[in-house]
Amino acid sequence: MYECVPKFSQPVELGSAIPVMFRVLNADSLVVPDVRVRFSTWASVPDSINHPGTVVPQEAATDSAGIVTVTWTVDTLTGMYALEAEVEQPDGNRLHGTVFVLVYDPDAAPAAVQCLDPSGTWEYGGSCAYPALPPQSTFDVTFRVVDNLGLPIAETPVRFHVDTTAGEAGVQDGTVNPDSALTDSLGTITALWTIGQYPGTNRLVVSAGSRSIGVTVAGFGDSAVGTVVSWANPAGGSWHDSTSWDVGRVPGPLDTALITLSGTYTVSVTDSVLVYGLELGAPDGSSRTLTIDQALFELEWAGVVHPGGTVTVNRGAAVGVSGQLRVAGGEIRLSEAVWRLPTLLQSGALFFEGSAPHRLGSPFTATGGDVIWRNADTLLVLEDSATIA
Repeated sequence: MYECVPKFSQPVELGSAIPVMFRVLNADSLVVPDVRVRFSTWASVPDSINHPGTVVPQEAATDSAGIVTVTWTVDTLTGMYALEAEVEQPDGNRLHGTVFVLVYDPDAAPAAVQCLDPSGTWEYGGSCAYPALPPQSTFDVTFRVVDNLGLPIAETPVRFHVDTTAGEAGVQDGTVNPDSALTDSLGTITALWTIGQYPGTNRLVVSAGSRSIGVTVAGFGDSAVGTVVSWANPAGGSWHDSTSWDVGRVPGPLDTALITLSGTYTVSVTDSVLVYGLELGAPDGSSRTLTIDQALFELEWAGVVHPGGTVTVNRGAAVGVSGQLRVAGGEIRLSEAVWRLPTLLQSGALFFEGSAPHRLGSPFTATGGDVIWRNADTLLVLEDSATIA
């Protein structure tokens, strides 16, 4: 009894001439010299079924080490090709050994960019959703470029772009290394991504070739070691109603609360709240309002108010603790309230409404947007280390 033991080949460019070595062993795993081996080729790609390439020689005898070497020239069409060796045994039975090789076109136009998600599955288009991560976390992301047959394209240029704007103009955060490179022989490429320091959706987009097909990876720059908890009730309602959140519970001190669900609605806070992070709004034309009434809303790390997001703080309510709120296209409306949260106004608006004094207890910095006073007799009282820049 004989067994063909082939040497398997790596992916190669179309039209390549590949040396392939086969070894013939007997049932005791000893080499078998001077046995005739016949070779044939075939292809699994329908367009090239009649053009499987050539092998020279088509028949040869093993040497004293039981080895026979042939030159296999693959076709000029991409696909999966096979080179088969056949040995006839003394009893007339035939044994076969097969080498498979993936033939790629280095000049092929990319048809898709795939992303390797955290579960180890290649996502075709769309996006890979990564779990919530602490701010400025660094991790590897892997992509693969394929042609219209789903075959990998090696040595093709790939460009990376960090986009953590979540719809805002002119604000980016996070880094990626490298920002451009070539895919390897399997059409893959890995980059090191450091997500941003601000809350919100961090995106890493990769484009390949002239078609610039991209895959988006979603992360959360200022989530917690806990969970991202998303609002799931398009009719709005009470913050304190667990059924209105996607995980079936109210966000807690280690959670980032996302109120980005499309629609026009109001989420009301009427009791004390402490969360790690907050993301409110999205630039989709909808209007989401977070209203705080007679309650303390505390933000442990950071938050962002996007276009389509409004925070309304009514009389008797207070917002504060150690985080920073970034206003990037959204609105903050203070109505005779206490605001003890460091605030960065990049775009959008901050409204002071009502006639009673407003109390600002933390630094407020405006690099853009508008500060609007609704009443001429409204007073702003600076407390503690509060400053206005």
